[in-house]
Amino acid sequence: MMAQARQRSWWYPWIFVAFFAVIITVNGIMIYFATSTFTGLETDKHYVKGLKYNDNLEGVKKQAEMGWKDTTSWVAIAEDGLSRSGRINTVFQDKDGKPLKGLTIKAMVIRPTHAGYDMDVDLQSAGMGTYELAVTLPLPGLWDVRLLASRGEEHYQRVQRLYIK
Repeated sequence: MMAQARQRSWWYPWIFVAFFAVIITVNGIMIYFATSTFTGLETDKHYVKGLKYNDNLEGVKKQAEMGWKDTTSWVAIAEDGLSRSGRINTVFQDKDGKPLKGLTIKAMVIRPTHAGYDMDVDLQSAGMGTYELAVTLPLPGLWDVRLLASRGEEHYQRVQRLYIK
């Protein structure tokens, strides 16, 4: 008796097996990167913030009418300038360029790329519209300083991005 020869199309089902193996492998790689690279950043109370959007637009309009301006900078304490220890320095002026005195300044120092490093600080008056605070940041790189200034019924806020060496 003679052995039966293999059919010419015996490997066609293996095309489907290889196709699905590639799909499963690529999806597995994408799942790995999606779950291992998430920084954990998310917006708290996003629904409530969305509902207050028009209030925020009204606040921006009022702030523009006040004409307050600020200049925020980072002054490193180390002599070589490569320090995470330094001072957040802010100078406030009114629309005529005169220094704003008597402000209450709160600053939220936010790490935009990593959760868990944010801090809330109160800047102290150094005279002539200048407010500052010494602080040591846990990491070098980009930081957002959200200033919230108030005096009576007047409120001002702005975000300044700083690069810390």
